Amino acid sequence: MRSVNQIPKYHGLFAKPEDYFELENDGFRYELIHGRLVVAPSPVPEHQTVLLDVVMLIRNFLNTKPMGKIYVAPLDVHIGNEIYQPDILFIDNENKDVDITSHINGAPDLVVEILSPSTAENDYGVKFDTYEKYGVKEYWIIDPQTIKCDFFVSVDGKFKSKNPKEDIYYSTVLSGFRLELKRLKEKI
Repeated sequence: MRSVNQIPKYHGLFAKPEDYFELENDGFRYELIHGRLVVAPSPVPEHQTVLLDVVMLIRNFLNTKPMGKIYVAPLDVHIGNEIYQPDILFIDNENKDVDITSHINGAPDLVVEILSPSTAENDYGVKFDTYEKYGVKEYWIIDPQTIKCDFFVSVDGKFKSKNPKEDIYYSTVLSGFRLELKRLKEKI
């Protein structure tokens, strides 16, 4: 456990994925972004409210249709030379390209990032590019302040924006799952 005044020991240092997995725990969560260790900020209450609601909706869906597993941060996802801790991720039972051991090694089928002011640039930038490049099939970015949601589906290896219909998003990865945006807005 870290003290209130503790400073992140590794923030800003350059590292390789193998170095990342050898770091001593200093009480902070890190991501490896473009070869540099970056402290993952603690989420705000609205972030956690949206995260829990989305996780519960997906979990309830998967209880009736067990097509894979859902995971939440903090959990390392090693994809290419990057290591992220997406807020929510789903791996389909049929996805044999992902190794699940002490961390996730490979591209999940679905990644959900819930924005924080300090993460928005990476979520729409380097993470978007990495998820697209390495074959994430569906990527959701949710702003917990406004419940503005951007949904991206991989088409021929490129993310294409997919708009909800009448405030309902129909997932392509979680076949049969629908995310009612009005319901999320009511929770905040």
